[in-house]
Amino acid sequence: MKRQFKQGAALLLALLLLVPFAPLCAAQTSEKAFPSGLAYGELEDRIEAAFDARGTDNGYMTAVFDAEGTIYEGYFGFANKERGLRMDETTVVDWGSVSKLIVWLSAMQLAERGLLDLNEDIRTYLPKGFLRKLRFDDPITLLHLMNHTAGFEDTTANMIVIARNRLLTMDELLYSSAKPLTLEEYLKKSEPHQIYRPGDTVAYSNYGCALAAYVIECVTGETFSAYARQNVFVPLGMDNTALSADLSDNPTVQERFGNLWFYNSDGSAVKDTQAAAWRVMNCYPAGHCTSTLHDLETFARALLLRDERLLSAEGFAEFFAPSRNYTGTDVPRSSHGLFWLYSYGVPVVGHNGNSLSAAMLLLEPNSGVGFVALANEAHEGVLMEDIPRLLFGSYAGDEGAADYHTCVARWDYHSITRLAYPSACYFRFTKEDFAKKYINVLPNKLELLGTDYFYSPALNRFGVFGYALWVLLTAYKAMPGDAAGLVGLPARQS
Repeated sequence: MKRQFKQGAALLLALLLLVPFAPLCAAQTSEKAFPSGLAYGELEDRIEAAFDARGTDNGYMTAVFDAEGTIYEGYFGFANKERGLRMDETTVVDWGSVSKLIVWLSAMQLAERGLLDLNEDIRTYLPKGFLRKLRFDDPITLLHLMNHTAGFEDTTANMIVIARNRLLTMDELLYSSAKPLTLEEYLKKSEPHQIYRPGDTVAYSNYGCALAAYVIECVTGETFSAYARQNVFVPLGMDNTALSADLSDNPTVQERFGNLWFYNSDGSAVKDTQAAAWRVMNCYPAGHCTSTLHDLETFARALLLRDERLLSAEGFAEFFAPSRNYTGTDVPRSSHGLFWLYSYGVPVVGHNGNSLSAAMLLLEPNSGVGFVALANEAHEGVLMEDIPRLLFGSYAGDEGAADYHTCVARWDYHSITRLAYPSACYFRFTKEDFAKKYINVLPNKLELLGTDYFYSPALNRFGVFGYALWVLLTAYKAMPGDAAGLVGLPARQS
């Protein structure tokens, strides 16, 4: 019996030695799992099932990666249904606010070179008297801009050029411009009011990001798009990326973007005039970086791996270090413009973006897993919520925590808002809600960014929400000039 066992063992060993090594490695790889517990090998089927259940053929493309390379890359639906163009490796899509990461990275680069100080008043770098609507004398620093705590009300004034070369503004609806504004012109014409003391309140600001990009222009003496190309895109080999207001810094991308169309969540096409409006974005550094999926993944992997072609190890350590915590806690809210999210099974850091398209970039530093996605549907939610949960799990609520409360950061709680929206400052959720909703959560506390106020008695003026209503009504001739005066808004100019 012992002899037979030894002969059998010898035969088994001989057979094992004949088995190629590669399949063994493949078997080991297939056993790797995401932080959610999902095995790498199961991801493709789960993503395809999620898209099949979605109900539209709008375009969507996504990549999942780790330190070793791409784990999954997929393209779904149409880039342009009318022309029969499907999403593929050549399709370019607008990153939306994910573009802000290029601004913050660039600021970190210049700080590392000693050309910028993140804690210096930005007026040191700006032309004298550049900012004219500041309410407080306190310094505004680049760190405030990164943390969205400079105190600006958010605004969409002049962000895009609309049809017939009309430039949409809050106070000059019929301002005419045949081409995009320079970044300096945009910032001068569109300066919002400062409504919070710097450092006090997290109030998301597109203007603040564009202002940071202009600081970089002042320091370097070149356009921000030119700086980003030489210091971010070229080092990483991102040949299929454009960033300028009209994407003319990369004509190939500009042409491809012209072939892209945008769709609503029901699959219907966005109207021609609305789609045409987003071809040019005066506020371009805060949005509008446009690229292939591969280039977005390249950028995201460079952040994940802390690629020293962009920043030194020390520079990246500072970049990812918390720069703002949630109020009254030691829980990081942001790291120099990178947002921390706690609505998954593990904390992740990154940014999302929305224009007429949608984008997302998420990194989980502990596991070294990253996720990027682009879609030609505004506020695309199904895949951008479901796939991250496949990777990172779902927040289930702390044991024993019965409910969660939130105070939206951007409401003016002492104004008419409290009458119109009595629940604006207080919401209640059960922990079971978080398996269904994409909400940034902390134990027993939520902090969300909300809409700017409608009217502020303290400033005796209407906020962005109020002006946006006026623009909408006057644009469609629903409010005659004499009626506009009744609500304290400027009369429509004929």
